[in-house]
Amino acid sequence: METPKLKREFPCCTLCLATCAVACHIAALVGNLKVAQSMDELGGSASGWSEVGVGFAGSLATVVDERMQDVTQGMTDAILVLSSVQSHMDDIGDIASGLLNDEDVDDDLRHELAPVAKKLREDLPKLFGYVKPVLEQIQKWLPPPFAKNNKK
Repeated sequence: METPKLKREFPCCTLCLATCAVACHIAALVGNLKVAQSMDELGGSASGWSEVGVGFAGSLATVVDERMQDVTQGMTDAILVLSSVQSHMDDIGDIASGLLNDEDVDDDLRHELAPVAKKLREDLPKLFGYVKPVLEQIQKWLPPPFAKNNKK
């Protein structure tokens, strides 16, 4: 017995399935390309911001370092003048205690204290000249709750 030949049919379901699979693959490819493009743009943006950060850090290193060096130098100068003032104050104390036992206090006191007082009159304005800019700079660095009239 011979089997009857079947009539050829057009494979609509297979064609539909294959077309849908290709369309889904194309949609996934387009989505991946869009994500890749977004990541590339994000990388370019991050590169720009990293350059901003590096530039900001460089400017901080130069500006803050320079100001810190000025503050350090001012404080060092103030300490040197304070040491000198303390020495002169010690001299005044020694001279005054020695003169308290003398009978002729007025003339001796003027004679002994005049050079020391002159040196103090010279050193105290120097001290304030060194300390004032340093303290003003430190005041600018303090956060607003700690600094009154914080000027930039």
